[in-house]
Amino acid sequence: MSHRTIMAFDYGTKSIGSAIGQEITGSASPLGSIKANDGIPHWDSLASYLKEWQPDLIVVGLPLNM
Repeated sequence: MSHRTIMAFDYGTKSIGSAIGQEITGSASPLGSIKANDGIPHWDSLASYLKEWQPDLIVVGLPLNM
């Protein structure tokens, strides 16, 4: 059983949703959203999440219906 922490981002043009999950428990929790301007994230907010959680993996959603 793996103990990796996974962070996920759901891409949007105005905001980017984020969540954190634990592989060992198979559970995830929302972290909040990151402001975006025409799809460009507020990089300092994104860096803050990464620094705080230090995930082993990052998953980014692919927007197919935009």
